[in-house]
Amino acid sequence: MNANVLDMVKDYLKRNGYDGLYNARGDCACKLEDLAPCSELTEHCTAGYLQPCGCPCHGEGKHAWHICESQLKV
Repeated sequence: MNANVLDMVKDYLKRNGYDGLYNARGDCACKLEDLAPCSELTEHCTAGYLQPCGCPCHGEGKHAWHICESQLKV
């Protein structure tokens, strides 16, 4: 089986308990199940954890979640 880079990244994220990727240099994040829908996976994409959106943008209906560097402490 030949794996492409996207398959390898997905496998790494799953094996290490991450929920997706985010890019701190831009307003960009993607969940594991829809990884890199922009087709712009770069060296700036970082593994992260799914968090509910707590910023004002949620009220505008832009998104309901973020991918962040650390997990929420519950």
